[in-house]
Amino acid sequence: MSRKLRKARRLLLNPAATLLALFAGVGVSTCLAQIPLRNEIEKRETLMQAIAESEKLLAQYPNSDFTPTLMFQLGELYLRRAALQFQSAMSIYEEQEKQYADGTLKEQPVPPQVDFSDAIDVLQRLLEHYPNIHFRDKVLYRIALCYQQQGQNDQASVYFKQLSEATTDKALLEEADFRLGEYFFEQKEYASAIEHYKHLLTSWDSPYFDMALYKLGWSYYNIEDYTNAITIMLDLIEDVNLLEHAKANELGKTGTDLRQEAIEYVAISLAESGGPPKAREVLQSRKDSDYAEKILVHLADLYRERNFYHEAVAILRLLIEFYPLKPEAPKYQKKIVENYELAGEKQEADKARDVLIAQYGPGSPWLEMLTDSTARRETLAMVEEALYILGTEAQARAQQTHDPGEYARAIGKYRIYLAKFPHVPRAHKVQFYLGECLYESGRYAEAAKAYYGLMLNYPDSQFAEMAAYHRILAYNQILQESSAHDTTDFFMLNFLGSDSSQVHILRTPSSIQAQLMQACNDFSLYNSDSDHLPEVLMTFGDLLYEIAEYDMARKVFQRLLDNPFSQRFRPQATIMVAQCEFKMRAYPEAETWGRKVIQLFPDSVRFVRRAKKLISSAKFQHAEMFLEQGDTTRAAEAFTRVGKTAPDTSVAIQAFLEAATRYQQIDQREKAVEVYRALAARFPTIKQAPESLFKAGLLLEDLEDWRRAADAYLELYTTWPR
Repeated sequence: MSRKLRKARRLLLNPAATLLALFAGVGVSTCLAQIPLRNEIEKRETLMQAIAESEKLLAQYPNSDFTPTLMFQLGELYLRRAALQFQSAMSIYEEQEKQYADGTLKEQPVPPQVDFSDAIDVLQRLLEHYPNIHFRDKVLYRIALCYQQQGQNDQASVYFKQLSEATTDKALLEEADFRLGEYFFEQKEYASAIEHYKHLLTSWDSPYFDMALYKLGWSYYNIEDYTNAITIMLDLIEDVNLLEHAKANELGKTGTDLRQEAIEYVAISLAESGGPPKAREVLQSRKDSDYAEKILVHLADLYRERNFYHEAVAILRLLIEFYPLKPEAPKYQKKIVENYELAGEKQEADKARDVLIAQYGPGSPWLEMLTDSTARRETLAMVEEALYILGTEAQARAQQTHDPGEYARAIGKYRIYLAKFPHVPRAHKVQFYLGECLYESGRYAEAAKAYYGLMLNYPDSQFAEMAAYHRILAYNQILQESSAHDTTDFFMLNFLGSDSSQVHILRTPSSIQAQLMQACNDFSLYNSDSDHLPEVLMTFGDLLYEIAEYDMARKVFQRLLDNPFSQRFRPQATIMVAQCEFKMRAYPEAETWGRKVIQLFPDSVRFVRRAKKLISSAKFQHAEMFLEQGDTTRAAEAFTRVGKTAPDTSVAIQAFLEAATRYQQIDQREKAVEVYRALAARFPTIKQAPESLFKAGLLLEDLEDWRRAADAYLELYTTWPR
C-alpha cells in the first residue's frame, strides 16, 4: 500500500489525525474514496467506522473552529451511507420483483426511496449555528440536491433560491438558476422560469446556455409570446451546435429530435400569431435555409388539421413561390387541391388541378428540367390522377344534369389525358369514357371514332367489346338521322372471318352505311362470345339485304342461327334466310326455309304469315322459271299446283289465272276450263270467282260442249244471281 493510502487509513481510524486532516483541508470522503477496499462489506464497514469517528469527534468538539468543516464532511458521509443503503434496498427490490413475476411472491414489492434526511439534518444545523461560514453556498447546494433527489422539489427550490442569492461561484449560480428555471417550468410558472433562464444567456460558455435557450423559447410559447418564441426557436434551429449540446441535458432526445420539435413550435407560433403574412415576413429572408421549407410544410399541415383550409392554401402557395423548381412543388399544388376539396370548394379544387396539369404535366418546362427519375414518376402520377378526376367527375355531373357544357368539359379533359398519357393503365378506360361522352352529346361520328380507337389501341381492354358494340350504335344513329345519299363503293376484308385475303366490293347508298357494315363485321370477328353478337348479326344481315347482297346476307343470318344466344332473333333470321334464297331465285330452298318458320315458330303469327306468303311466292316464281325456259306446259301445271296449294290468297288467285292463260296459249282449253272451275271452287267469295266460271262456260262453248257450258252458266246464275 502506498504511503498516501496508509495515511488516509490512519486519518479515518484516528480522531486526532482526522482533526489535523480537516485543518489541512483534506476531506474525509476524499480519503475514504482513495482507500482500495476488497468488497462491498469492507466498504460499508469502513464508511460506518468513518461516520462513527466523525460523530465522536463532533461530540468532543461541538464549538471548535473546525466544527463547521467537520459537520459538512459528516453530511457527505451520511450521503454516502444513504446511497449505499438505497443500492442495497434496490437489489432486494429487484430480486422481489423477479419473485413476483414468477409467482413465488404474492404481493408486489414497493420500490425503495432514497433517504438523505440525516445528511439534510446535519447540514441544516450547520447553517443554523454557523450562518456566515465561507462555504455556506456549498452547504446550500448539498441540501438542495438532497431534496431534489428525494423528489421534494418545492423544498429544493427554496435552497436553490437561497443559493442563487448567496453564492458568487459562477458554476453554482448558473446551476441554481437552471434548477429554478426547471422547477418553475414544471410548475407551469413560465414567467418565473423565463427570468431564471434569461440569467443563463449572459454567458455563452455556460454548460446550461443551450438548454436554457431551448426552454426559454418553449416558455415564451407557453405564455403565448409567439414573437419571442419564434425568434429564440429560429436561433436554436440555425445553430446546430446549440441543439447538439442541449440534448445532453436530461431531455432524452437527440439533437435532431430537438430541431424537429423547434421547427414544429415555430410553425405553431406562426399559426397562432400572424398566420401566412407573418410566415412570409419571418421566412422570406431565410427561404434558402434548410429549415424554412420544413416550417412552412408543417404550418400547412397544421392549418389543414385545424380545418383552416384557406390558410393552408396560402402557405402552400408560398412554398411554391419560394421553391418553384423543387421536386416537391407539384406535391404542394396537389395539397392545394386537397384543401379546397376539404373546404367543399369543388370549383376551386378543379382550378387547382388545372394548374397542376399545366405547370407540371407532360410538355411543361418544369417537367423538362426535372432530372430526378423518382420525382418525375411521382409527378406524372399526380398529373395523370388529376386529369382522370377532372374528366370522370365532369362526366358524372353531365350524366346527372344532362348539361352539354359538362360533357364538353369531360371530352376536353379526356382528350388531353390521352394525348399526355396514352400508355398508362387507365388510358383504355378514358378512351371508352371519351366515346361515351361524345355519344351522349350527339356527336356520333366522333364517338364511333373514339370507340374504334379503343379497339385498335387497347384490344385487351375490358371495354373493347362494349366499344365495338357502341361503335355500331353510333353509326346506326347517324344513319337514322341522316338523309344524305352519297353512293359509295367500299372494300370489306375478311367477311365473317372466312378468308382474310378475300375482298368484297360493296356498293352502298351512303358512306355511313358502309361504315356501319364494317363495324358489324369487325364486331363479329373479335367478339364471337358476346351476348350482343346476335343483335349485331341481325343488323349486319339487314344492311346487306338492303343493298341486294343476298348471298352475304344469307351467310350472316345463318351465322346468327348457329349462335346459341340467338333465340330472340331466330324467327326473324330464319325468314330472312328464306327471303335471301328467294331473292337469289333458289325457290325450292326458299320454300324449305319458309316451312321451317311455320314448323319451328308456329306461335309467331307475324312470321308465319310472312312465311306462308313467301312459300306461295316461291312456288309462283318457280313456275315462272318454266316460262323463261319456254316450257309452257310445265309452267301451266306448276301454276295450277300453286293455285291449289298456295296459302296466300292473292298468290293463289294469280297462279290460277296464269295457269288458265298458259293452257289457252297452248290450246289446252279443257285444262283451262278445269283451272277456272278450280279457282271458283276454292275462292267462291272473291270477285274473280263468277268471272272464272263465266270464262269456263265460254271455253266449253268453243269446244261445243253445250251441256257442260249450260251447267257452268246455270251454276253461275244460281251461285251468283247478281
